Amino acid sequence: MGISFDATNQQFHLYNDRISYIMKVLRDGHLGQLYFGARLPEDRDYGHFVHTDYYRPTSAYVFDNEYGFSREHLRQEYPLYGTTDFREGAVEIAQPDGSHITDFCYVSHEIVAGKPKLQGLPATYVEEDEEADTLLVTLRDEKTGVELVLSYTIFRDFDAIARNARFVNRGNETVALTRAMSLAIDLPDADYDFVQFSGWWGRERQKNATHLR
Repeated sequence: MGISFDATNQQFHLYNDRISYIMKVLRDGHLGQLYFGARLPEDRDYGHFVHTDYYRPTSAYVFDNEYGFSREHLRQEYPLYGTTDFREGAVEIAQPDGSHITDFCYVSHEIVAGKPKLQGLPATYVEEDEEADTLLVTLRDEKTGVELVLSYTIFRDFDAIARNARFVNRGNETVALTRAMSLAIDLPDADYDFVQFSGWWGRERQKNATHLR
């Protein structure tokens, strides 16, 4: 179990004996999702998982005269509406000037042992720090001054990643956080089931599965 960061390729790799979760800082400063699945070797560059090598018509592009890098077609860790991505975003911040567009870019990261507690919220936890490692990635929207901290915990004994998002307003104006998802995950195909455990008193943990299309 561990978390590695390749500074040359700006790549993060969370892994235990069975699974890997890989992402990287893209050229535009956004955090891109590369892979989530069976364990992969940790000492390799997986940048080829970012698909920017073919042209898509009627798309908007980030860089002049480069017809492959469109956020609309890239798998992202925390997608944002606008700035060439016209899908529904994971966050929306209403600003004093009426704008709802944000551009959260990578600032820094920290790797800590264990799993930090979520103050005032129910969450998974570990008994000892040796049971998990956590990656904290800080992104910042320069216009508003709001920082977004994405948390990823990889467990030693479970094939799961625990995630959460935290917003900190370091700007000079009051803004309204009108949408904030705990996580977002772009899936490369459609062969998945969404499983949830609904319930009520005396009938807890009722399994329900819905096929994703």
